Amino acid sequence: MQKRAEFEPSLLENVPPQGDKVSIENTPFCVSPDTWVDLIDRQARHILGGKGAEAIEMTRLEFPVPQFFVIPTPAWERFRENGKVLRPDDWTVIQQSLLQLEQKTKTCLGDQERPLFVSARSSPRQSMPGQLITHLNLGLNTTTVGALGEIVGEEEAERLLASQPQDYPNDPQEQIRWALTEVFNSWDSSRAIRYRQDHGIPKQSGPAAIIQQMAWGNSKKEGAGSGVFFPRHPQTYDDEPAANFCPHAQGPSVVGRDSSFPLIPISELPIPEHHKQQLRDYAHELNRFHGDTPYEAEITDDGAHLWFLQKRPLPLVPVVDFRYRRHQIETGDLTEHQAICAIPSAHLKALSQPTLDPKAVKEAEQRGMLIAQGIPISGGCAKGKLLFSLDEAEQEPENVVLSDPELVSFSNLPPPVAAVLQDTGGIGSHFAKEGMLLTQERPIPIVFSATVDRNYSGQQVTVDANSGDGNRARVYLGDIPYAQKTQLPTLHSDERQTAEEWLTQKETNPWRFLSSLKGIEEYKRAAARALEQIKEGGFQSQKAWEYIVYNNVTPPEIRQQYDVYRRDTPDSMAYTIESRLSQIFKHGNHATIRTCHTPARPAGGPWVLIRSFEDFQQFLVDPHFSKYGGLQELLNPDLTELLVGEIPPGKMDDDNQEIQNQYAAWTLSCLGNSGLVVFQVFPHNAHLRTHEPKWKNGKQTSGDDLITFTTHYDPTTPDELSEIHEHVGSHLQSDSLAYELATSARDTIFRNWWELYQLPLRMAAISQALGANTIFEGQVNIQDKWCKGYGIKPK
Repeated sequence: MQKRAEFEPSLLENVPPQGDKVSIENTPFCVSPDTWVDLIDRQARHILGGKGAEAIEMTRLEFPVPQFFVIPTPAWERFRENGKVLRPDDWTVIQQSLLQLEQKTKTCLGDQERPLFVSARSSPRQSMPGQLITHLNLGLNTTTVGALGEIVGEEEAERLLASQPQDYPNDPQEQIRWALTEVFNSWDSSRAIRYRQDHGIPKQSGPAAIIQQMAWGNSKKEGAGSGVFFPRHPQTYDDEPAANFCPHAQGPSVVGRDSSFPLIPISELPIPEHHKQQLRDYAHELNRFHGDTPYEAEITDDGAHLWFLQKRPLPLVPVVDFRYRRHQIETGDLTEHQAICAIPSAHLKALSQPTLDPKAVKEAEQRGMLIAQGIPISGGCAKGKLLFSLDEAEQEPENVVLSDPELVSFSNLPPPVAAVLQDTGGIGSHFAKEGMLLTQERPIPIVFSATVDRNYSGQQVTVDANSGDGNRARVYLGDIPYAQKTQLPTLHSDERQTAEEWLTQKETNPWRFLSSLKGIEEYKRAAARALEQIKEGGFQSQKAWEYIVYNNVTPPEIRQQYDVYRRDTPDSMAYTIESRLSQIFKHGNHATIRTCHTPARPAGGPWVLIRSFEDFQQFLVDPHFSKYGGLQELLNPDLTELLVGEIPPGKMDDDNQEIQNQYAAWTLSCLGNSGLVVFQVFPHNAHLRTHEPKWKNGKQTSGDDLITFTTHYDPTTPDELSEIHEHVGSHLQSDSLAYELATSARDTIFRNWWELYQLPLRMAAISQALGANTIFEGQVNIQDKWCKGYGIKPK
């Protein structure tokens, strides 16, 4: 075997010594499993990327991992700053790591007899399945092709050599430099940019890279092949391990978009028996180490050895997510509250969706209406017009079943798309992972390897991805009726009951699941006192109940006070209200008097503005005091209470546009069906109005005059907010004052009230007391830097 010159020992000084913890610096280094230990997960992913951190972890678990080293994320940062060229000092450190890799594997790059072959893979901090470039078979050239032929067969080796691109270097080290340049540049490819934008991945968080010795799934030995291994079933959470596997092939044959290999039990894999037992043992170890969190691993069997190339968390489809959370409760890893926090409402809702009528399905099959079968990526049933173009689907007003072979992403599918079919693909593919990620917020049936005749275009079809075993989905021509009683085949009766209970809790009071509930008992006691006050005082209207609970649970620092007065004789009411007005006028403010009715009036009921005692005296006697009249005119038979509120002077002067422009109305809500926190601002408006636009599939579908901020809570840190996204209505794009109003209110709510006054806990206590998901509404004034809540209302 040919020898290469040894590097001087001084060049090894930049490799972190064993036990060191590394921060991002300008010093180049590479990382291999034996030079990197005792690193916390968050730092590991930041430096090594997800794939690199998982590979290090597998090595520590003593999984059979081909030798490798990681080029950390700082190298990408320097690459970008250096005009997208590897810096010489980085390349020197990579060369030294290649030398170490040769020494460990007893091979040599470019050697005719024992050549080293490697792959170059990206390792982003956040998983981006299939979006970045991977290069295999590096080290293959006219010198080494013969040695590779001994492993994979002469014909396969020559095919791989002939498939190299025209600009491919012949020198193995230059091949690696070329491949790393391609890997780092793929971060800024059009599809990667689109994926990052769709999934909120920062542009600055570029990838690490991995150089790893090749494992030959395309070996000519019996039992060779590549696959994606699932320690638990990816669609049912059964603990029987399974895999997608392609005999005598490399990884892209399984994870590529055109892969159509079914999921099969380990016992049926065409690999040596002792390798099957190894997979069962490794499945047990992965489940133990990750607390039964669903994971998958890319594996290669070269006929002599079983290899693990990488592992990653598996996106959870609804059934798996639900069963995983139940399992965490049983093992004591989560409380029931934490489990409900962790599972998206969309998943629970999907589990309660109706299934197809078994009798109607049988009749349809007997009549030959079954037009396609495929591999379910996510479960569920859907109906719609069959279309073969995404452009057509975007124009369709009704539900669509989309079968577009040119579909490049599951992100931003238009709302009409109720199900997706693909001609090719399997559950082990990267494209399947993107589809499974979609189900986190929008669980629609996705079926791969389901080829539908284009002659059915424009016709109504029904998709049934609820096979029960997770292996077959079916597409029927026509509208198959749903069963009268929901019965998802993969859920048992006790599971269905629990899923329905969890969904009811999240939809009735989603505020409970925005926090750990630490400290909520204080606010629940305040709400209980309010309910006692309602009962003892004989208050009748829903609006009165809402304000009494609101006044008791929210602090005066964030509340614009509205006091509630029961209906009485005119003289008695006048006396009681006058006492409150004297306080308001002493503050230099105005008052509004609002009415409460039983039953409630759809428009909310009449109200009047009182600016002074003179106004009040006139209100008592003048039937023409306002457009609604005076006190006598307000005392309709259905009036049960009056509200008296304190407001800033001039606020309700509709004729003064300058004042109106300084105000904005806002609402804060939590969508029970998606777990989305929505803060909407209606600028240049001093009135409280129902102004929420419509939402569908977690996306805003209207609101040209609104500025909307949205955030999801992270179940792992339920007391913290995730990134806040904003949407400025089309009528406000150039309105700087409107934006200033909106951001001022946003900062008050999310950067002050949210934590200082434990706003989610208070809203949770209010919603629980009233038995309904409630919206917090209020107003902001930019000139006076003033922001107050004005009340709550059921959603």
